[in-house]
Amino acid sequence: MKKLFITILTILALATPASATAQFQEIIKINGKEEGMTILPLSSYLEIPENAARFKPYLEQSGGCTALWRNYLGHWEIKDRKLYLTKFEVDACSRENKKFIPLDKLFPGKPQPVFAKWYSGNIVIPRGKLLEYVHMGYESRYERYLVMNIIKGVVVKEVTITDKEYQRRRRSL
Repeated sequence: MKKLFITILTILALATPASATAQFQEIIKINGKEEGMTILPLSSYLEIPENAARFKPYLEQSGGCTALWRNYLGHWEIKDRKLYLTKFEVDACSRENKKFIPLDKLFPGKPQPVFAKWYSGNIVIPRGKLLEYVHMGYESRYERYLVMNIIKGVVVKEVTITDKEYQRRRRSL
């Protein structure tokens, strides 16, 4: 029963678009510049029970807050057209004391930073002026968005779209 409860909590924590508070964006470095992104590449990795089990003790350490239902903040980088996880931060709501978990504890035997070979999908990076703040998930609106299509950790396409185009296509991204 406890295992089922933890599984349900993990699924709910990863379902951030339905959350009732604006959520912290993951951090991604592209061409040396850090930006926020509104996609969670670790969520598909954590759907695998043995992966989730390795992360669980660290996620439980997080003090948590309504702006970070997933209890972690991933730090990412695009380098040579590949997506890498560079840092894993817990208790990110406590902005004074950053707490990073060494990646070799979470990905034993993998080179650091960790190549996100498990991830296929789009990465969405809001850019430009904030047009509308929405106090829910990643619903705030920006002037434009960089959308990168990733297949098995490799950037295969990228496009910048306007807010109007993003609103029209967002459910398919």
